[in-house]
Amino acid sequence: MPDPKPNRRTTSATGTWNNPTPLDCIFILFASVLLLLLVFWLVQTIRGGKDVSVLPGFLTTTASKIWGSIILGGGTALSAAARKWLDAKPCANYLICIPGFTVVLLLLFVGVNFVMGLVPTPSAAELHHFRIHFNASFEKPKAAVAAQPSSELPELKFAVRSPDPRDPLGLFPKNGDPYPYWHEIDVPTSPKMAFVAEINRIRTASSYDPQFNGYDFQMCLKSVAGKAPAENSLVKLSCSGSTCVPSDGEENVRSCDSSTALPGTWLVPLAHADTPADKVRPGWVVPSLDTLDKMTDRERVGYTRFDVQFTPSAKVASADHYYYSLFVNDVPVYVDGFLPDRTRLSFTPNATNNFSFALENLNFTGQFDGYERLRLEVVFLRGDTEVQRQEVERTYIALRDAPGVDMKTDAGAFHWSGTYVVPKNENRFEVLVSSTPNVRKAMAAKHSFESAQLVYDGAPLTMVVRPPLRVPPFYGLALALVLPSKQVQFTFDQQDADKLCSWAKAQAGKGAGGKLIGADLRRYEVATRGYAPCK
Repeated sequence: MPDPKPNRRTTSATGTWNNPTPLDCIFILFASVLLLLLVFWLVQTIRGGKDVSVLPGFLTTTASKIWGSIILGGGTALSAAARKWLDAKPCANYLICIPGFTVVLLLLFVGVNFVMGLVPTPSAAELHHFRIHFNASFEKPKAAVAAQPSSELPELKFAVRSPDPRDPLGLFPKNGDPYPYWHEIDVPTSPKMAFVAEINRIRTASSYDPQFNGYDFQMCLKSVAGKAPAENSLVKLSCSGSTCVPSDGEENVRSCDSSTALPGTWLVPLAHADTPADKVRPGWVVPSLDTLDKMTDRERVGYTRFDVQFTPSAKVASADHYYYSLFVNDVPVYVDGFLPDRTRLSFTPNATNNFSFALENLNFTGQFDGYERLRLEVVFLRGDTEVQRQEVERTYIALRDAPGVDMKTDAGAFHWSGTYVVPKNENRFEVLVSSTPNVRKAMAAKHSFESAQLVYDGAPLTMVVRPPLRVPPFYGLALALVLPSKQVQFTFDQQDADKLCSWAKAQAGKGAGGKLIGADLRRYEVATRGYAPCK
């Protein structure tokens, strides 16, 4: 008579996959993966190819943790209790399951490799060098945010997205040509692939864009099948309506549909972090620090230069580059109108890394007890694979220096500071309608004033809470105009400040908004920190 309670697990004679336990699945999975890697290593070693003996960090870490838990857990009371039940059951046949699952993984690898092969990745020999000349039609900028006189062509930047993503490059207008912009590009010779670049005007003033899609134009070209491009090929393009297309009669290249411009498949997309236009969050489009530094005609508008230094931790040591996303009061900021991942910065794992950016006064009204909230999301990459995503935050007071703050994170130690860059002929005056030592009263007054929806000279009015600079501390309440760009202006020249003072005195005590304007209206001078009665 058979023993009804055998003291060891047995392999079923009727099948290879009987009663698999979680422990069986884990063991078979990792044994199969390691066996597959061993096969790859042997093949590569024999062929003299790339060494694959160093496994990815996440794999070795995961394997170490799981196997460590299994080994250590074998001596625990839980494992002992489970063993009594597991030993009474027939197990899967490891000698068949492990090789079988390895074959399945190998077939999956071959299938993925085949699918990737359907999307060609051109080598330098499969690219042809073209010269391009193009024109572009732009809407006439609004006077409040115009960067250049309407007679001038704006400078452009373009960021290459395919086949080889590259950082934005500056393009400059060339006068006297019906195709005033020019550049040189490498277009894949295979018609299955496309050259794709995003083109933006270089912004010299900030504005809020509720319909932001990441670029002004998209240049998308494919080589014509069977056409051998001549040396020094010249392609003429016309850009409008968000796209650039070859001029009539162009023989070497053709335009490509934007929906298929970035090559890839449902299984292996090649466009890293590409965001569909209909899912891009509206936000602020701002000039780059380089643009602001080079401007010589900024008379009255200053900006703050922010500098970030970080020493990375071992957790991100495998990265080779990174990019950052910036948010102001949880609203995205797009430098020069590009999505954040279009500009990647080189990464040094064992040293201090640095990057800088600039912010003008956007809609800074002291939304959080007189402060604004700035947030950076730093994304570390190895190739196109994300290694780590790290957020850091700080507060900021508009038009003032930002004292350095230090933050320790999983990705390393960060130091974030800011310096206000004073313009040549700064607007020096603020119009203060009241002040209070109680920040809660200051914020309540701000919200009540905004609810009144007052208008001055055709522009909506708002109230800015200014944190104290002196002891005893008082929060100042300053009048501000909301510009067409959605920026907020609360500093003025003397003439405009006096006009706003006169208007405010006439409104004092009238209606819901006027009741918040005190009788002791003052004109505050930023440079001297002095006060004078409103005239």
